[in-house]
Amino acid sequence: MVIVLCYVAHGTHVYQGLDVVIFAVLKHYLGVERDALLHTTGTAIDKGNFLQIISKAYITTLTPELIKTAFRKTGIWPFNPNVITADMLAPSKETSIQSHVPVPTSSQPVQILAAMLQGLQITGDTPDSDADVISEGQRAGPSSTQDQSTITSTCHSTRTTTHLEILEGAVATLKKTNLAFLDTSTPTTAADPMPTTTTCTVQQNSIPISRAAAALAIMPTMANELLLLTALRESQSQNLHTEVHAFKLQASNILNEAYATWLCAKLAA
Repeated sequence: MVIVLCYVAHGTHVYQGLDVVIFAVLKHYLGVERDALLHTTGTAIDKGNFLQIISKAYITTLTPELIKTAFRKTGIWPFNPNVITADMLAPSKETSIQSHVPVPTSSQPVQILAAMLQGLQITGDTPDSDADVISEGQRAGPSSTQDQSTITSTCHSTRTTTHLEILEGAVATLKKTNLAFLDTSTPTTAADPMPTTTTCTVQQNSIPISRAAAALAIMPTMANELLLLTALRESQSQNLHTEVHAFKLQASNILNEAYATWLCAKLAA
């Protein structure tokens, strides 16, 4: 009377009782029956005698005790979430990447800049001339009065104004974090903290699939259409996750570069 609604994606090696307990035992007894047949009759396993061999192994393996063990070992029944450890759900080393960065992608400054980058993408591309002006302003920093006035003079453009609002809002919010010293003209001191290097493990997604808004708007009328639409929505969710993580990595790199540039200027001074 146990009804399992669904398993976690890519988690059968942890939650599926057949994978965790049953199949290993079934494979063992299948080998025993295969070897017994070969030793007693000299006949190897083939399509003609496969059902005879697998049926004996099946009956030997799928006992009530072993089935209950499978449910107990996976924590399904009796319900015990503690049997699933963090190491069991850790990303695969073969399909994961590690980054060593002073500003981890989970920190508040990275979240701020990631949101800024997303906002800039949503508002569209900035004209080349205006983009050059903004880039110069960012490189010079707030202490450059000439570049700041030049940026202000471009506010007549609606799109540029939107971009400037996003940039100014991100800088204002960044000033409230522990990396506020990146946007100040105050000389550095020995008390100014240097961001510590952290290691982040990120699970890579499978082959990215482009989003198809028209396909997602289709109302499925057949079972196959429903399955395809579900798969497309899952792919879109994975793509969005990848996109958000890419923004975080980009934001982290921006902060790291800003810190290095700021530190070099102070050391040179």
